Amino acid sequence: GEVERFKTTLNIQSGADAGAQPVKLEVTIIGTESVKEVRPDGSTVLETKMEKSIVNVNGQERENPGSGEVITTIINKEGQIVPSKTGGSAGAGNTSQMLAFTRGFAFPDKPMRAGDEHKFESKSTDGGKTTQSVKGVLTVVGLEKRGSELPFDAVKVKILVDATIPGPEGTEAQNIHVEGHSWIEPGVGKSVMTAGKVTG
Repeated sequence: GEVERFKTTLNIQSGADAGAQPVKLEVTIIGTESVKEVRPDGSTVLETKMEKSIVNVNGQERENPGSGEVITTIINKEGQIVPSKTGGSAGAGNTSQMLAFTRGFAFPDKPMRAGDEHKFESKSTDGGKTTQSVKGVLTVVGLEKRGSELPFDAVKVKILVDATIPGPEGTEAQNIHVEGHSWIEPGVGKSVMTAGKVTG
């Protein structure tokens, strides 16, 4: 029954490829996240409603097709997003993937100190075939003090993730690699800010 309001801003810059001009992309998502169910196995069903989603490409602003849609997400007991079908439009699915990288996180089953690593892996199947998978390593860097970009002290964590995600309808799955850092709110475990590079 708990409800959290959020505003997530993603700043993405693609590199120039084959002579093409680099693209600067900013995606702003405003919405709510509600706890719909806590299951006996420790997993939680979340419902995310995207009240507004705006995309700015090289200074040109437009509304994201996923605006106004609802995404249902399952989080396992370690805090990882369980790969599943999000439903809704392609725009909602794409936005769900972006939110997963910025708001999702993994919770180790024991306390961690600077330098400690936590490995995690999850996948979903359809007819015995793996349709989506996530495998990664989180390394605690240390506590970073509040500043212009951090509203409070946060734990800095290094992220290395390899994932296979569904491509647009009718296309093959896509393999992506993520390297970066995330700043985690102590005592809560939610990501405050994430910065990194996605290739694939």
